[in-house]
Amino acid sequence: MEGLLLADRFPEPELKRIYENLRRMGAPLGIVFGEVSVTPNSHLALEAAEYARDHGRFESFHERTFRAYFNEGRDIGKIDVVLDLARKDDLDPRDLAEALRGRRFSQRLIDARREGERLGVRAVPTFIIDDKHTIVGVQPLEVMRDRLRQIAVR
Repeated sequence: MEGLLLADRFPEPELKRIYENLRRMGAPLGIVFGEVSVTPNSHLALEAAEYARDHGRFESFHERTFRAYFNEGRDIGKIDVVLDLARKDDLDPRDLAEALRGRRFSQRLIDARREGERLGVRAVPTFIIDDKHTIVGVQPLEVMRDRLRQIAVR
């Protein structure tokens, strides 16, 4: 499944506002958002992340994938992009391609989705603390800190 063009979903002024908001929120954290033109079908990238997890490279692969999409505007729903990211993260692209073709990690994604549904996740991102407290959506850093302080006091 191909990704959806953002220009087909949002009028130009709204896209501009979205980019400005992302850049404003990312700046204090050192995150520089680029121009994203497509909403990818990220299923392959999610399966590849599970492959990376099994090879002790989850964090670095996740970071590389995040930057590829949000900073570089690459379509992480395309197999060649995912395999390139894996190669740059010292993962075996041939073995990963075989794992993706064989849907080796599909069940993990199904299980994770079910767990999210069980926990009431309806938006991304959702942060769940101790299986009972949630923080939903992208929040400014101070809002996150305040919420975490409130949870810690309980």
